[in-house]
Amino acid sequence: MSKRDAHAKRSRTANARVIEPSRSPSSSSRPICVCTDPLFPLFATIMTTDAKPQNRAQVCVKFIVVGGGIAGLATASTLRKAGHDVLVLEKGNGKIKVRNTCSHTSVHGTDRSPPNMTKLLHKWGLGPVLQEKAHKCDKFIFKNGNSGDLIGAMNMGQEFLKDLVADFMFLQHKDLYTMLYQLTVKEGVEFRFNATVVDADSEQVSVTLDSGETLFGDVIVGADGYDSLLRQVVTDSDDEPPDVNDRHVIVTFTIPVHLMEEDEELRSLLNIREWVIWLGEGYIMNANMLVGGKDFTATIIHNYYGARQPEDQDWTESRTLESCGIHLMLKLATSLSSRIYVRRPPPEDFVCNNSRVVLTGESAHPMLPASNHGVALVLEDAQTLGCLFSRLRSRDHVSQLLTAYEEIRHPHCSDTQMWDYQQRLGMKVPVGPQQDGRDAILRQTMAYGDWDHMEETTFRSVWGNELTLFAYDATDKVDDWWGQYGSSTMEVKVSMGDVAFS
Repeated sequence: MSKRDAHAKRSRTANARVIEPSRSPSSSSRPICVCTDPLFPLFATIMTTDAKPQNRAQVCVKFIVVGGGIAGLATASTLRKAGHDVLVLEKGNGKIKVRNTCSHTSVHGTDRSPPNMTKLLHKWGLGPVLQEKAHKCDKFIFKNGNSGDLIGAMNMGQEFLKDLVADFMFLQHKDLYTMLYQLTVKEGVEFRFNATVVDADSEQVSVTLDSGETLFGDVIVGADGYDSLLRQVVTDSDDEPPDVNDRHVIVTFTIPVHLMEEDEELRSLLNIREWVIWLGEGYIMNANMLVGGKDFTATIIHNYYGARQPEDQDWTESRTLESCGIHLMLKLATSLSSRIYVRRPPPEDFVCNNSRVVLTGESAHPMLPASNHGVALVLEDAQTLGCLFSRLRSRDHVSQLLTAYEEIRHPHCSDTQMWDYQQRLGMKVPVGPQQDGRDAILRQTMAYGDWDHMEETTFRSVWGNELTLFAYDATDKVDDWWGQYGSSTMEVKVSMGDVAFS
């Protein structure tokens, strides 16, 4: 029996060890995090208009979230809103990180918010911030990166978007980080910065910092990114190693719009509602204008054949395109940031054997950046955990809810990660018959220019998975699981005096 099968069995039968009781989730026990960021009053005012009410757990447990990036912030917010104590451990200096991400000159790239992600951000009360910080994408334009020829264009028709109840949007990574950080502060999440985790113990439910200090909780959340330390704890270090021969360099750069306006060819790219994708041999480049219309940003995902040093695992602004092996003369670029990735397969498990450590975000599904769905998956993880633990009625049920999280998320995330990877391989094929065949298929799918008039068979073969992901609703998945498994088994145990019988 695999570890995940064992988790599934345990989720509906026996429970893991009982956690000692702690205080109830009353408002008086909320941890306080003082925020001195000057943008906080603005965000605190406008992030309340469309937030949806959420159930709160009947008992409170303590979560230690390792990692203060997008995954850590989103997960901390939903768990705190569900009524639990949450401590976020971030290795960086929080004040510097927030200040940098609020700077208009820093480079952090653009995140795509497909309809499923946009719906979540609205659900969390961030609709007004999106109106100010994000903009809608109406059109996808595909070009051959080697010849420069137009392959085709796809309009996001109004009927298509109406069915999905949300828009496909662009927002800068720094703005997404800022809005989630302010949301966690508003919810009362506790932060510790300059806190580097060097070890974690699933049996003791503890983490050890580089200072030697050990912290204990009820559940540890591994939100520590692509090269996760917590992933090794969950998988007992027996998951598949990264493929050292499958390396990629991700480069993000910006160009001031006023410089592009002086070039006739570049000027044609300056439409704030369009997303342009170049498909070349060994690389993909996508680009769009930023909110405000002053800058144009692009991201290149390129095969990388050079050596990978330890320092290459972090984003840096010291490389040039030439040093990355990308022989493109982008003299107009004013800033450039890059990182080298080695592809990692999805881990076998999201939850450890004794159901006390759980993975979220890139720790659980280490997708290469610049995916349509990478950030959306991260936020869906957070929503799933928050919705499940808002239903916690007994501390004996923690392991069942974590197993439910794995049952809901693991198949979806793993399938999406593998599908995304295969799509990228098809987009980067060599010049010749393979590239010609790819372009011909894409031209056929975009012959009518929009989703609504595409021939159904062609539509399903090329865009069917994309549409399924756009329509995914994490809250509905939790409701389905609860209706099938959770309500009956957990109701019985609560009615018998909050004592676990199995």
